[in-house]
Amino acid sequence: MGCVQSNASGAASLKSKYKMGAQVGEGAYSKVFVATSNETGQKVAVKVVNKQPDKPKQDENLRKEVEILQQLKHPNIVNCLDFFEDKKCFHVVMEFLQGGEVFDKLVQKQHYSELEARELVLVLLNAIKYCHDRSIVHRDLKCENLLLVSKESNHLGSIKVADFGFATRVHGLEKLPQCGTPGYVAPEILKREPYGLPCDMWSIGVISYILLGGYPPFNEKTQPKLFQKIKSGKYVFDADYWKNVSMEAQDFIAKLLVVDQKKRSTVDQAMKHEWILRAESELANRKLDSNLKALRRYNARRKIMAAARTVIAANRFKNMFKAKESETSTPTST
Repeated sequence: MGCVQSNASGAASLKSKYKMGAQVGEGAYSKVFVATSNETGQKVAVKVVNKQPDKPKQDENLRKEVEILQQLKHPNIVNCLDFFEDKKCFHVVMEFLQGGEVFDKLVQKQHYSELEARELVLVLLNAIKYCHDRSIVHRDLKCENLLLVSKESNHLGSIKVADFGFATRVHGLEKLPQCGTPGYVAPEILKREPYGLPCDMWSIGVISYILLGGYPPFNEKTQPKLFQKIKSGKYVFDADYWKNVSMEAQDFIAKLLVVDQKKRSTVDQAMKHEWILRAESELANRKLDSNLKALRRYNARRKIMAAARTVIAANRFKNMFKAKESETSTPTST
């Protein structure tokens, strides 16, 4: 396993290696099924993505995502096991992560400390250092992309960084297309400047802020206002939420949410920061139970927004498909 396969009988090759099971997810252009390896009995997830002949760039991007994922072998990065292609679809076989999003489990806690937030940040830093050391930038780090191997997962090795759809290799700062998720996207991307690895560090700063404060640093009702605030880099540590958070943690975030990407902490610098190196016993005593309530509210809001975006995207795809059918159908005469 691990090599890209491209042939007209992709679905047949898939079924010869895996027994397909129930559908467990659906997107605008894809469906996800659980399957079982005929050889090992291991459960896997199979993402079936519809090809888009009118958008060859998107198909090529998926091939590139798979190629990158197959080169990344790290305990905190989702593992791509196989890839098949036929005339209509791509079939991407991934390890089956049954635990869902880390944030969903986090908000179920009754008690929460700065140590637990730091542990999650450290997992993210380790995974991204592995990518950056190989000149790979993720470009879409966000809360939704931190997943658990199983619902019973309690140790940090069970957390995986997922969704490498925008990942690419870079050589310094380059003129790349705009991509990312509102709220997490770096200012240099919004300004259409050459960018690279530092954009991931900005996103880690946003995630760290949310983990510690319970809400995002940049939050506006309209996207233009949100993007303007991100480009200005203006945010605050509201005393009501940050009074129990250490100054070292706030400094860690401040060195990541720097508009000038050349002055922003690199992953190596972030991993040597005082907050990351601070004794566990000290951070365990910093309780963030009140911020956990804010985190629950934030998590509920983003779930609603994500569901709405999925419905909108699915409807757009269906309408586009209907329009194509109408264009290609032969008129009947009476």
